[in-house]
Amino acid sequence: MKFSSIRKTTLALLSSTAITVLTFAIAPSTALAQQVWDGDTSDDFSLNTNWAGDVLPGVGDTAQINDGASAPIVSADQTINILDLDLGTLTINGATTLTATTSTDISGGTLSGAGTLATGTYSQSAGTVNISTIDASTAFNFPATGILSLGSVLTGAGVLTKTAAGILILSGDNSFSGGLSNNAIGSTVILQHNNAAGIGTITAGNGTMRQVEVVLAILSPLQVQLLIMQME
Repeated sequence: MKFSSIRKTTLALLSSTAITVLTFAIAPSTALAQQVWDGDTSDDFSLNTNWAGDVLPGVGDTAQINDGASAPIVSADQTINILDLDLGTLTINGATTLTATTSTDISGGTLSGAGTLATGTYSQSAGTVNISTIDASTAFNFPATGILSLGSVLTGAGVLTKTAAGILILSGDNSFSGGLSNNAIGSTVILQHNNAAGIGTITAGNGTMRQVEVVLAILSPLQVQLLIMQME
């Protein structure tokens, strides 16, 4: 049996008559690391000394923002695996992209700036987001039960889903193509831009307006009628 890119360890087993040598392979660990922002040195997201243990999160790691001595600013393109924003403010400057390949989870804090967040699945249950652009290749999930307002431009192939009772206000000039789905009883989606719903199919529960209460604002009567016909 052959192993590549692995470390070999040799053990010698002693008996009264012979020495038997066994060689076995130990596969390297594939565990992903979670790096926590502390901001001890500056506000530079890409500086390793601003992270606990002085370890900069890499392409396979989770970057967790829980506040810190300074608020992190992304001024050069960075790629991580997962972004977890719980507290504090994360700023992505213009012409800059922070890529969280697998997912982004925002449960508090603030995400701002003129840059772009690119991710697989974007999930927001709380917090304030006013970053310029969010690109999600898989999904936009909104499990928030309160009032959540999002003015960012939403792009990518992700489907946008409202999954809990509450109010979601979309006001960006959106072009996401996965469609908009509002399946939660007691939830409200307010569209405050002609393109707020993106360019995909709109579905509302079982195809009824009454159960899901989708509220349409700042659309012409003709646009409202077209959306209602599409949902039915």
